[in-house]
Amino acid sequence: MGNYFINNSLRILLIILILLVSTIAKSNNIKNDSIEKARVSIGIGVGFDQGGIGGRWSIKPISRFSVFVGAGYNLAGVGANAGTSLFFVPKQQIQPFFTVMYGYNAVLKIMNSNNSSVISKKIYMGPSVGFGLEFNSVNRKRYFSIALLYPFRDSKFYNDIKNVDLEFPILPVTISLGIHFILT
Repeated sequence: MGNYFINNSLRILLIILILLVSTIAKSNNIKNDSIEKARVSIGIGVGFDQGGIGGRWSIKPISRFSVFVGAGYNLAGVGANAGTSLFFVPKQQIQPFFTVMYGYNAVLKIMNSNNSSVISKKIYMGPSVGFGLEFNSVNRKRYFSIALLYPFRDSKFYNDIKNVDLEFPILPVTISLGIHFILT
């Protein structure tokens, strides 16, 4: 069941990436975005795209499209994600976007009965999709991002939490928050 879920999730992710690339190619024919200088940024924050609590490196080769890699601490170890975003109204102060990524999207950390030591830690991998907003500063030297992300979690994760007393509820969506500084 787990492999079936992962294979279908990867197919969905591949279809979304193909749609993103075709949309970008079409938009690039309408507006010549390629003459712009690529925007490179680094940021810190919380969320899957930041690796949990961590940082993210992004490059925006054209105004409608960015690619990112994030790494950080996810409460059970090192978390990492890589993905892409498509911007609907580029070059505006507030830019809505659609994002798709692959990497960690759930963790399970089991403590002993008095919470003094860790019994088990697991990190689960899979695709996530979401929508968000970028708020650019007036001088365009930094931006703040917020996104709602939907993780496609493996059935193994849900099987593993069946008999565990959860400290936090498992939410169907997660939030990502970050502040990013533009390098170029």
